[in-house]
Amino acid sequence: VTSISYQDLGGTIDAQTGTIDFPSAALFQGTTFNAATGAIISLDDSNGGASYEFADTLSGSGGGHVVFANNGASTPLSYGTGAVLDFPEGFAQVTGFIFQYFASYQIINEDYLDYTGSAQHNDMGLINQGTITVSGTGNLDVDSNGAFDNAATGILDFETDAGVTSEGGNTAFTNAGLIEKTGGTGVSIIGIAAIGFDNDGGGFDVESGTISLQNGQNGFAYTAGPITVAAGSTLDINAGSSSINGSGTFTSTG
Repeated sequence: VTSISYQDLGGTIDAQTGTIDFPSAALFQGTTFNAATGAIISLDDSNGGASYEFADTLSGSGGGHVVFANNGASTPLSYGTGAVLDFPEGFAQVTGFIFQYFASYQIINEDYLDYTGSAQHNDMGLINQGTITVSGTGNLDVDSNGAFDNAATGILDFETDAGVTSEGGNTAFTNAGLIEKTGGTGVSIIGIAAIGFDNDGGGFDVESGTISLQNGQNGFAYTAGPITVAAGSTLDINAGSSSINGSGTFTSTG
């Protein structure tokens, strides 16, 4: 679909083979994405400057993928308060897409998203109530378009040595759920330079390598949650020039 503004209002997009590509501005409201094994539905801003509007619940199924691709960006609607992403495990992939977070417009991941690829990702302005898996080596970015909130039911799983960075702006990363590292023998750095990292009772599970909390400018707030660190792994909660302001009791196993 090219050179037009596409609107999908509660419809179904069904890819049985090959790729269906939306390289220009589009609205998806309550859309169902179906992709058979080997097929792809791609939101890829190859034309430049395109923004995608999301509303209501976006869902999908199949052995293929819906791909939120590099250079694409969500943008606030002139109506509504946001959207819910409800995709099964392994179906929805993110390869650089910009999810924007605003006070009046949030995108909630309710099920599964997989961040793939080696290039650094763009803004992940999301509320995560499901599971976000980082299977690629590219770092995640929380930048000028808002914040990332790992809610109490949220899991952020690093399967590689990728981490979370920020290039500045009015940004924040809050963890009330679980951050885990299940793969990669190196270091996954969480370093948010502007507002900072706030562990709001969330937990950490380090099964491989190291998770390092770093915040060069402002330190980070830490309300303690459960910590599990496997033998030979490390959780570094006082890295770099950070300071910690927190409460609670540190209880760890492993």
